[in-house]
Amino acid sequence: MNSFTIKNGVRILRRHLFQTVVMTLLAFFCLYILGAAIGAKETSHKAEKKFTETYGEMTLYDTSEFLADSVYYGYRNENGRENFDKLHSFLEKLENNDEFDFVSLSNQFVEITSQPVDEQFLYGYEDGNAAEPQPGPEGETMYETKSLQVSSKFFDVFSVSIADGRGFEESDYMLNDEREVPVLLGSAYKDTFSIGDTFEGYYLCEKLTYHVIGFVGDDSFFLDKSNNKMTSCERYIILPSLYSDKADEFARNLLLDHVLGFVNSSKGYEVTKQMYDDIRTEAGIGNWNIILYYKGALTSESMLETYSAMTKEVSKQFGLIVVIMLCFSSMVNIISLCSMLRENFQTFGVEMLCGASLKNIIAESSASVMTIMLTSDITASFLLFAMGYSLRSVLLVQLAVAGIIVFSFVICGIYIKHMNLNTYIGGKE
Repeated sequence: MNSFTIKNGVRILRRHLFQTVVMTLLAFFCLYILGAAIGAKETSHKAEKKFTETYGEMTLYDTSEFLADSVYYGYRNENGRENFDKLHSFLEKLENNDEFDFVSLSNQFVEITSQPVDEQFLYGYEDGNAAEPQPGPEGETMYETKSLQVSSKFFDVFSVSIADGRGFEESDYMLNDEREVPVLLGSAYKDTFSIGDTFEGYYLCEKLTYHVIGFVGDDSFFLDKSNNKMTSCERYIILPSLYSDKADEFARNLLLDHVLGFVNSSKGYEVTKQMYDDIRTEAGIGNWNIILYYKGALTSESMLETYSAMTKEVSKQFGLIVVIMLCFSSMVNIISLCSMLRENFQTFGVEMLCGASLKNIIAESSASVMTIMLTSDITASFLLFAMGYSLRSVLLVQLAVAGIIVFSFVICGIYIKHMNLNTYIGGKE
């Protein structure tokens, strides 16, 4: 393709400037959406792969307590600490057994009093009903802030990573005499707190001081029992499941709250439940209604299997978007170009009278196609890079552009051959 052919191809576009601008913008839009869809599909695939690797073989059983009033008040109001020690023994046996993983996970709120709290961190925010600030016992304002209380296995079972600072150490799970509690924060808190900051608030009706020791990663999630969905940790304060050996009212509330959580087991529900019940009996609280149950048993499917299936469906939908974008971009260019070529029927006829061949005319139309597609491609690729999409996404767009150009060449060539340009110059002679 020589410079004369390219100039003629560009001249065709200049004669139809408005159409050219519209075609270029449409092609740019389609190519950018194509690259973005490929990038999103990559992200979805990575998320699906990570989810499968992390949770695919995991079956979670809920743990909770439904104590009878006599047992509950006997535990709360006993003069000694026999029941307290039995419950502590039960929880220690759960955490130290080798047959399954027990995760203590509760979501009691922390009522922050030392400073105002942004609405996004309050309970009910996601439902459009954020908790209103309440007056505290000392006249301060309390903000009911989303919080998790977790045992050490929480981080392994749910693959919660520490992005900055440090994670919980063994000593962090013991309530110290200063009543200062180390906490991890979700990533959304980075504009509010820094590592080393402290704040005050009530937890289970006790006023404590909280010391920020780190932030969890952006990709940290946990299974929320309230809706049975994987929920981001980004707006949560994460406390260690505290233990106090004082056996006072606060210590008893803390210990009983630790019963709430999950058991991760690959041994099946019946076997896991039997092991759980045996541990409870060994601890001397076999008659306490602290149970393990499986919500999925009622529906014959687990939440994790459903979530994995959803990510695969999303991946398929993005693949469909890619195909639609390719077809749309090709059709827009071909239909518009054929219209422009039809309007240049007489110009092509004059060129043939001056010695141009049908091959030259087809080359001119090809130059028009390449000008539009390359302009759109360069702009779309630059924007994709600027928006942080992967090199693979951009390279796949180049392959799509090459395919569209070749396909357009073929269709435009066939169209020109059927324009009967020979009739304009007096037939085949």
